[in-house]
Amino acid sequence: MTVAHHIATHYLSVGYGKHKVLCNISLRVEAPSFILLAGRNGSGKSTLLRTLLGLIECLDGDIQISGASINAMTALQRSKLIGYVSSKPFAINNFKVAQVVATGRAPYTNWTNVLNNNDKFLIEKAISDLKIENIADKKTDAISDGERQKTMIARALAQNTPIIILDEPTAFLDYPSKKDLITMLQRLVSEHNKIVISSSHDLDLLIPVVNNIWFCNKQLVYSDTPENMMQYDDFKMFYNK
Repeated sequence: MTVAHHIATHYLSVGYGKHKVLCNISLRVEAPSFILLAGRNGSGKSTLLRTLLGLIECLDGDIQISGASINAMTALQRSKLIGYVSSKPFAINNFKVAQVVATGRAPYTNWTNVLNNNDKFLIEKAISDLKIENIADKKTDAISDGERQKTMIARALAQNTPIIILDEPTAFLDYPSKKDLITMLQRLVSEHNKIVISSSHDLDLLIPVVNNIWFCNKQLVYSDTPENMMQYDDFKMFYNK
């Protein structure tokens, strides 16, 4: 039986040092769910995502994944639960695209990094899902930013985690690729019972398809359905800017 995972934050504050960027965040999301994280530049979106990943310590409160605090998890345990795509695609020198995608299986291989048949299947499927078969044998420093972003998304898919967090994943993609990616993320949520949380400024593409919006505004995070969120004055001002 498939486990239904969830993420919950309890009076969470995030930021750096003594500076709180977002405060008093109490949210809960259960699989399957597609969440859009929205807000102006500098509103704390990336800081919140990095805290959910365990890359930044909580300033106050706690984050739990399926009842377990991320503070009690090792990096390896977190890597089996959460896949991550950064907002900045980068080249890994001398690595081919397929090799980068294969690193998504690192949490499951032993120190020899030997891939079994399931690992190979997931790698090939991720490459196929992102339609990057034509660049699989190219080195990542010889492809475009958009292709590198697709490579890192494929790497997260190959990781095959119940939760996927993406920070501005469509930023370097052309319009057809944006549409394809969003359709694929919808399918991951509905067919594979995943939680997908994505920050984005492509509101027109995402609002019609997500289950909930988390809106970062004035150091708080508001959570509601897209229909209800569109009634909030602050969100309407942000959306219509």
